Formats: sequence, structure tokens, C-alpha cells
Amino acid sequence: MKKAFFLFFVAIFSGFAQNTTNTVSLNVKIANRFSDTITISSGRTFKQKVGINKKGEFQATFEAVKDGGLYRLNDGNEGTTMFLKNGYDLTLTLDTKDFDETIVYKGKGAIENNYLAQKALEAGYHPEIILAGRRLNDSMGEYVASQVVKLMIKKGITVNGAQLLLLGITFKENCPDVRNTKIVDVVSALQEYGIQVTIYDPWANPAEVMHEYNLTCHPELVPGTRYDSIVLGVAHKEFLNLDLAPLMQENAVLYDVKGILKNSDAKL
Repeated sequence: MKKAFFLFFVAIFSGFAQNTTNTVSLNVKIANRFSDTITISSGRTFKQKVGINKKGEFQATFEAVKDGGLYRLNDGNEGTTMFLKNGYDLTLTLDTKDFDETIVYKGKGAIENNYLAQKALEAGYHPEIILAGRRLNDSMGEYVASQVVKLMIKKGITVNGAQLLLLGITFKENCPDVRNTKIVDVVSALQEYGIQVTIYDPWANPAEVMHEYNLTCHPELVPGTRYDSIVLGVAHKEFLNLDLAPLMQENAVLYDVKGILKNSDAKL
């Protein structure tokens, strides 16, 4: 259950549209406030103190970190963590008598923050862990590509211009959904090394892949082609017993992202 929540929340953050303004607007009303000053902070890089009026209200506008991040709002010793992105226009209400239980967000950015607050309360999650998982998820494509390139160099394979077969591009195994798939990050990172990537996925719709990512996806293997490297990105059932030997050049690299192949050179 916790793992499902974590992955779902990472997927939510990854899919948000770009914001059109370069600041965050925050309107807060706190019942039974502890102090006359509220602190908004983000690690060591940002800290702002805001005065709060007798009605327990204050407004703050500032520029958030690039791509958004976690911010802490503190009233005395009590506080809550928010995910803020430039373009968000949020209204937050709470009562310090039941601090976490009464947090309600409205406006642009409310869906993410209400979800975060509720699930953190239910599951005992620390938002910092969630954001760390997001950063790890976002860098996975570059990591996989770098590992494949290292293996190719060790085997004496010329990286620039090398032919690579990528098995799978969908979001998960045995599913045609390509939305929010991180495999496209692997493709992009490999292409930056000059590697020619051929994508084979019997589940994905080639037209949808082209529309979403401007990438060519083959529903069947390209006959007569041998590759310098093969990367298994999605654990489709069709790949479990696929004979890869006829598809590989002599001394080719076989990299297994999902850990289902028996004779791979390396696994993630």
C-alpha cells in the first residue's frame, strides 16, 4: 500500500503542466494562531518571515525553486510541509488546535497539496522522502544510459553510432499505456551519446508514441538486424522467453532494467 502511494505520488508530480507565472501566491488563515509571525522556509536556501494580522491572516508572494519543491510553513513549533511551484495560487486554512487534521488547500496547486497532506497524515509519510524519490525517478534515465555506455566501452564497442534495441516503452508491463513512462528518459539519454535507438514494444500504439514523444515504436522486431546493445526496459510477458541471441552482435551488451533476464551483463 505504501509503495503504491509513493509511486502514484511520483507519477502525479511528474505529469504537471508548466506554469505560466514566475511566483507563488499564498493566502493563509490560521485559527487560534500561536504567534504574530509565520515562517516559510525551504532548507537553507529560502526563509521568509511574514507578519500575521489579528484575524490570523497573511499573504505571501515569492519565487519558488525551479521545477517546484518542498516548503515548510511554521507557526511557532507547529508546522506543515507544502509542495510549491511557480504559478500556484493557493489559499490555506487550518486550526492549530488540530493542526494537521484541519489543513485545507484551495486554488491552483490545491489538489497536489491536499493529497500530500492527507496521505502524509494517513500513512505517516515524510514529504521529504517523497520528493527525494521524485528526484531519483527523474534521474533514472541518465543513470541507465551511463551504465550501458560504460559496459559498451569495456567491451570495445564504439558508442557513437552504435545500434541499440530497447525492449518496451510503456508505463508498465503488459499494458498499452505510454503516459508518464520514464523509458523515454532512457531513450533521450542514450541518444545524447550518439546511440541509434530502435524501440520494440508489442503493447504500445506506435501512433500514440509518435504523437506523445515524437519517437518511432515498432510493434514487431525489425527482421535481419543485429544490435550492439539491447536494453530491456519493460517486463512484458513477450520478452520473458524471447531468444535475444540472433538479435545481438558478437560481444554485444545486454542490460536488464527490470531484472528478469538470466544472462544479462548487468541489472538495475
